[in-house]
Amino acid sequence: MFLLSKSRTASYGIIDCQFCKVFNFTYEGKKTLHPLLETGSEEDEDSPAAHKKVGFVGLSNWALDPAKMNRGILVSREEPDEEELVNTARGICATDPHVLGLIEPLIPSLAKAYLSLYKNQKREFFGLRDYYSLIKMVYSFSSKSGRSPTQLEIEHSVKRNFGGLLGAEDPMRDFEEHMQMTALAESDIDDKATPDDPDCSPAGLLQASLQGHATGEGESRYLLVLTENYAALPILRQQLLSQQDAIIIFGSSFPYDQEYTQVCRNINKIKVCMETGRTVVLLNLENLYESLYDALNQYYVTFGGQRYVDLGLGTHRVKCRVHNDFRLIVIADKDVVYERFPTPLINRLEKHFLATSTMLTMDQREIVTQLEQWVKNFATIDLPQYKRDTNYKFAISDAFVGYHDDTLASLVYQICCEMGQAEGNDEWKNMVCDHVKNLLLQCATPEAVCRLTNSKLRQEADELHRQYMEVQQHSSLASYLKQQLKSGTPGGDGHHREIIHQVTTHSRLLVKEDRMALAGELDLSPQCVQGLFLQKFQTEQQFSAEIRDFFGSRQEREGLLLVQCEDGHQNNQLIACASYCIQDGRTQAKQEASQKGIQLYPAHVVFVIQLSRMGKGFTGFQGGNSRSTHIDDLRPPQPNRPEISTLRGQGVHSLLQQDLAAMNIQTGYEPADALMETEVRDARVENLETMEIGMEGVRREEVEVENGMDAEDMAVADVQEETMDTAAPPVQRAVEVEPCIQEREQSRVQRSSAPDAAQRANRVAALPPIDCTKLLQESLHAAALRIGDSEERRHRTTERITLLQQYLQPGVGQGPLNFLSAIKQRVTALTGEWEERSGSRDGWLHNEAIAVAKVQESGTFRRSVWQHLVSIVTPLLAEILAFCDYNDNLSILSMYPQGHWQHQLWLAILSDPTLSPLHYADFLSPKNQVLREKALVKMLGSGERHFTARLSFSWLLKNHLDLAHTTARELKANTEQSTVHEIFCSQIHESPWGRLLNQIIPPGASQEFMEAYMMDYVCMVYTTKSDVERECVCQALLLTSQVIMRESDQGSTLIESLVGLHVAHAKIQGRLLHFSRLMEVYPDLVIPNNLPRLSNQDGEMTLDAKAVHVIIDSIQPTNAECKEERSQHIWLRKVQAARPVIETVIQTILVGSAEYGPATKKIAENAKQMWDKMSVQRLFIENVCPANADVDEKIAQQGTMLWRGMRNVSSMKNKDGLDHLEKILILLNKSASKLHFKYGFEDCPICLMTIQEPVELPCHHVCCKNCIRQLFRDLNKHECPTCRTAVPKDYKPLVTKENKAALDKFHSFRQRCNAFFMDVVSQLCFADGTAPSHEVITKLLSYVTRKTESDMETGAMQTKMLTAFKGDCIDRTPVIRSVLLQLLLQARYT
Repeated sequence: MFLLSKSRTASYGIIDCQFCKVFNFTYEGKKTLHPLLETGSEEDEDSPAAHKKVGFVGLSNWALDPAKMNRGILVSREEPDEEELVNTARGICATDPHVLGLIEPLIPSLAKAYLSLYKNQKREFFGLRDYYSLIKMVYSFSSKSGRSPTQLEIEHSVKRNFGGLLGAEDPMRDFEEHMQMTALAESDIDDKATPDDPDCSPAGLLQASLQGHATGEGESRYLLVLTENYAALPILRQQLLSQQDAIIIFGSSFPYDQEYTQVCRNINKIKVCMETGRTVVLLNLENLYESLYDALNQYYVTFGGQRYVDLGLGTHRVKCRVHNDFRLIVIADKDVVYERFPTPLINRLEKHFLATSTMLTMDQREIVTQLEQWVKNFATIDLPQYKRDTNYKFAISDAFVGYHDDTLASLVYQICCEMGQAEGNDEWKNMVCDHVKNLLLQCATPEAVCRLTNSKLRQEADELHRQYMEVQQHSSLASYLKQQLKSGTPGGDGHHREIIHQVTTHSRLLVKEDRMALAGELDLSPQCVQGLFLQKFQTEQQFSAEIRDFFGSRQEREGLLLVQCEDGHQNNQLIACASYCIQDGRTQAKQEASQKGIQLYPAHVVFVIQLSRMGKGFTGFQGGNSRSTHIDDLRPPQPNRPEISTLRGQGVHSLLQQDLAAMNIQTGYEPADALMETEVRDARVENLETMEIGMEGVRREEVEVENGMDAEDMAVADVQEETMDTAAPPVQRAVEVEPCIQEREQSRVQRSSAPDAAQRANRVAALPPIDCTKLLQESLHAAALRIGDSEERRHRTTERITLLQQYLQPGVGQGPLNFLSAIKQRVTALTGEWEERSGSRDGWLHNEAIAVAKVQESGTFRRSVWQHLVSIVTPLLAEILAFCDYNDNLSILSMYPQGHWQHQLWLAILSDPTLSPLHYADFLSPKNQVLREKALVKMLGSGERHFTARLSFSWLLKNHLDLAHTTARELKANTEQSTVHEIFCSQIHESPWGRLLNQIIPPGASQEFMEAYMMDYVCMVYTTKSDVERECVCQALLLTSQVIMRESDQGSTLIESLVGLHVAHAKIQGRLLHFSRLMEVYPDLVIPNNLPRLSNQDGEMTLDAKAVHVIIDSIQPTNAECKEERSQHIWLRKVQAARPVIETVIQTILVGSAEYGPATKKIAENAKQMWDKMSVQRLFIENVCPANADVDEKIAQQGTMLWRGMRNVSSMKNKDGLDHLEKILILLNKSASKLHFKYGFEDCPICLMTIQEPVELPCHHVCCKNCIRQLFRDLNKHECPTCRTAVPKDYKPLVTKENKAALDKFHSFRQRCNAFFMDVVSQLCFADGTAPSHEVITKLLSYVTRKTESDMETGAMQTKMLTAFKGDCIDRTPVIRSVLLQLLLQARYT
């Protein structure tokens, strides 16, 4: 029905699409209106006039395609009800009333079932087209048979039209339930099976759809095959399309092929197939389906008996003839269909889900079930939680790269097709299982294989590991391809079977140099190994051109094409597209060669797909002729990337021992420690035992050894056997050679003569699984960063790395003893201690396989294992290097040539663990007992200061000698037959140190050795500030040791010199400490001018005494320091700083034992005399002229007179010293009194006592206030009692403030003078606890007593304070002053 109305502005039309559909008009109404729908006008105008435009309202019971919906403003469609569905079905079947009568009872139940199915689906996956196709198919079965449809026919029809939807209930169940609910009569459905019943299996359904035999009048819909991982394509090729002329069009995933040009190219391919009647399979062509709108709808236009259809190219339409045999198959991933395909496109096609699992038989499904448990056990870790380092739960895809839900079914299906054997027996099932397991193992990761020891397949772990590493050859791409080419039986032309393999990897892709190396390994010409990177191609045409060139050039020689792709997780479509291009290119090349009669050489293709361990979504196991495998690291094992199979079952300690043994054999070096050599040999034997050597091979080797076959003969025999036995895997043959190594090693130990280089090379060839040199080199930088230097020594890090990079080179220091071998020995020993302490001797490789984060970070498992070894070695190497660089000890190696005794001594000490003990327990943190974060470089100088060592490992020698000295003193306490010196020397001679020094140090180098050791020794026991100071201490030690050696009569060998040095230090250690303290207070002690005065020329060590003498002489006060107040206090501070140590040294020497010689004591006595004189000057400044007192300049200048006089005084214990002091005090007293009063200030002239209340008379004489008043009253006259000058009558004796202040200042000065006098008497006159001379004591007693005029008359005596001033402090109690008494008692004076 079409209604058209026109007005001046617009026209409106109504189209009833149901009318057109039901009655199947051959000329479609909508097609005729396409120009109107496109432009709105009948005329071909871009902008038609308004009155020419036509508007449409469409009524349709069909889901519209995007081409229609995109042209409409509003699209709305109501769902049909049951009655409409029944009426429509009857209309479809109305062509033949008889057939309609046969199926009419079924129509209501079919309609109800469809409505139930339609309403219960989450998304409109099934639509009316499927319902109409179901009715037509049922109608066709009845029309063909002339009876009611059978149960199988109905099931076939339902599955054909309502398939492909996973995750929902079986549509057949809905139809069965509703057909039972309608209580159909038994005659309505024929439940008897007939030979013509259709095949309801998945393969049968697809076959029926492809053949188009389901309908009688028309043809079945085109096919939409939903699949996973393109599994449907190989199945269709193998099972369904083998008899048909089919072409596959794979949508390009190259970047520039998403454009319009490629769409046109693909449409043209489809057009050709339509006209020729070929079957077309479309994959990955979502952007193309809209152009096939009419073709997918099967809306044909017939002209002259030929069918035509429109193919759309944008807004353009192209007529294309459709051959009657043309079939169209769309293959798409189920997730893409569910999520991205438009509903009209899905409704137009007959849908089926095709995965490998849907094609399996019951026996094959049983095999899949059995394999599912096996792969689960393979991937699952069977360990208690507390033994795991991670909570990560391993998935099957972690064990098998590219694993997906259909993997097992695909492999079982593939193997069953290849084997071509009958099913049904256990032997056949076991064979299929073994083949599938082998294919799965091909794609296993090496860490998953290593984890098998901790899985439920631990019983099979050894065999699976052997199969993985030795048979399948996963060590590198070269070894894998070599094995694959060998396993391919050459054809009649002698060529290898062509291989197409997909190799996944976690390593870097191959570069040109790698491809050249690969060509050499495979015996191919480098020009025949071609490499392509998928990401470099922009279009499929570019890639296909390269493929054609490669296959076309195989007329002369065999070739290998490496197609590499980065980031396989993101490029699944691109890889699939490239794979199809290669298969198509190979087929075309063979067809062209066959037509030309040309024989092509094999062209091998290997897809190398790089995967990130963090990526998800990659799918492998594509099936067909292609094989999938995983090679974790494409490149062959390198010294720094060891083969995993060689590490399995061995501890790190054992691996390092084997490398060390190989080095020792190569250099002819025998380890000094016999135990270490035994352990190395045992480790190598243990390594050989873990290689699973067959007993037959062992017996063969034993027979050959007994028959006297040498290494070369045995190697030749092995090579001959290998060339004869091509079936044996190359790794296994190599392993069988290994037992002879043990025999050769045993014979080497028994032989007395050293083997020559050729024999050593043969023995070393297969020994070390890892290169410890590379391990140390890669650990160097990380180890250097772990070494902790002090802030002021941070620059040493760069210097240390430079030195170590030089030392750790394999070509540096070749010989039996070198730095590299020494470091290897120590690292090896420490790893043994680490393993023993951690308990991870054999399980470290399994633990590393479980450590997911480490493997993901490293990329490949081989690199992860190597980094784990680096992480083990790094802290140990850091500790060793830090230990070796105490005191810049590493620099000694670079300072001397290789043959120098210093160089040899350095290496010998490091190589011998008894001389340089290093233990793993010493590196642990004391709190948590784990390895400390930093390996500290200790500063072993005195006071933890740094110094640069001059002798190799001098601190170790010092520690050993100190311990021996202590032991010698302890032994001497229990015996009287030998001296400490003799016991000491005997111990050193018998120690490893003594034997080493006697062996390495040449006789002419003893002095050089002692000089170097003495300088280091002084730095370790004495805190020096300069090299000159260190030289002084060295001279002191040398002189003392020479004296000791002369007294002991032990000779002057190197050992005796070392012993003498240590004994000398023990003897003068205290004196050196005094010298150090003297240097602290007076750093200028060792200036060049003073060095001659410090030199030892007295036959004994006088350094400390001379140092004191030099200091005292150097700090004697100058004239300025004696009379200027500021200079006085500067000098005073110097003296006060030096006083404690100077007096201690002098006192120690003078009262010391016999260790001080006469020359030392004489120097000390002279120094003491000088110091006592300086002490008087010091006490004068401290008491009389303190810094906080207001001292007149005239008073301060008296210091010059004091010092000049003291220089002539012999001692303060003699009377001349006391007389000089009394003279100075009296002068000071007079000078001070005249500062305040004109005539000075003395005792009162009246009472002859100290003035308390001063009164100054007009004549400026001073007397007591009370005394002058009393005098005026008694004499009745006013005159001065001193000068008799008359005093005015009106004069009143008053005490003024000025006079009182002047008196106070004077009294304060007198008190300071008295304190000065008291200090001199107590500190100097009675110094050292001895009394002065009798004259001095008599004079002192005269100071504490006095007689007044009244006392002269009575004969009495008064006491006073100990002072040189006569009138001071007269006591009213006649007792002797306690201070002098105490001093006399202390000095035991009688």
